[in-house]
Amino acid sequence: MNTELNILEQLDIQELSKQNKEKYYKFVVYGRPGTGKTTTLTRENNALVLDINEDGTTVVEQGLGASIVNFNHLGKIIQSLPAILAQARNNGQPIDIVVIETLQKLRDITLDQVMKGKTRKPQFADWGEVATRIISMYRFVSKLQQEHKFHFAITGHEGNSSDKREDGTLFNPSVTIKAQDSIRDAVISQSDVLARTYTETDIKDGERSTRWIFSVEPSEDYETKVRHSPSVTLNNKKFENASLSMLVDAIRNGN
Repeated sequence: MNTELNILEQLDIQELSKQNKEKYYKFVVYGRPGTGKTTTLTRENNALVLDINEDGTTVVEQGLGASIVNFNHLGKIIQSLPAILAQARNNGQPIDIVVIETLQKLRDITLDQVMKGKTRKPQFADWGEVATRIISMYRFVSKLQQEHKFHFAITGHEGNSSDKREDGTLFNPSVTIKAQDSIRDAVISQSDVLARTYTETDIKDGERSTRWIFSVEPSEDYETKVRHSPSVTLNNKKFENASLSMLVDAIRNGN
């Protein structure tokens, strides 16, 4: 029996029920500007926000943030994530999620790096290198998540997507996160949650009230998904004024 347990440990074979309960998730969240993408993920002030080519996010009151200036800057932070998380937690700052804003800006700084020293316009091979670098970074972060106990999210804008037949015609049009096809497909395929954010407005007694929605509801028009254990039932896949802990609890335990 001890030999069997040792083999399981040596080969990193885990009990699935325990693994599901302790899993740290990868989120891809898209929506129009001002629909609460970052707010939902950082509402509990426990995020490290990596804001690319901006002066820093203004929707987070506490937590940690960095204004990313180029691909190398982002790479150094990603490589140093274990040390960053450990120091933040030792300083009393809980960091439970790392957020990159946005997938479009990540693509731009990666392309800048790939094209550095080149005077021509980007070609097919250059875009392939961009996709490869982003996917490699995404996989690297994924490998850190369980050991260092953090969720990971990438936000982005809405964009149109469709499948292509052999003759080049398009079908199955839908709205999803806006990105180059190879980047989008790889990031979505490796994510646990693909969600759309939007707002709903009600008018009662002349007063207008806005609700911020985080949705993983199946839709013919919008691409969404959520991975969870077969034993978990998600009766409500549309979350109002959501927070990270609310979402994680629902995925792990149902609602």
